[in-house]
Amino acid sequence: MGETLDDAGRVIKRGLQRSGETVREGFARTKVAVNNMGVETRIYGRLHWDKDLNGSLIELEVRNGGVAILRGAVPTAAAKAKAVMLTRDTVGVLQVVDQLSVSPPSRVIEGSPKGAAGAPRPADAAPPLEAAPNR
Repeated sequence: MGETLDDAGRVIKRGLQRSGETVREGFARTKVAVNNMGVETRIYGRLHWDKDLNGSLIELEVRNGGVAILRGAVPTAAAKAKAVMLTRDTVGVLQVVDQLSVSPPSRVIEGSPKGAAGAPRPADAAPPLEAAPNR
């Protein structure tokens, strides 16, 4: 009877140890995820409020260990360098992976109003829009 109780005690002890390890691992994963969210929020704020990056399409990912990945497009090489610098100088960032491309904004060519005769238009441009008649 005593051996049976000892065996049961050992099984319970192992189960508790495994449960404790599982809880510690879960807590560690949660702690890292919360830390990454904080780092991501700080980076986002710095990039979002910078006037040189306004209108840039930047996707941000923060991985374990303080690795920040920047993807997307910025209008100039200077804007790209600034995005990387702002990210690198953010508390909690240990490494920046720069996958940004420089893509100047499209240039819009205005057509003449109501397709006036003699006004030049690029061959591939859509015809100018006209207001719909009032009904």
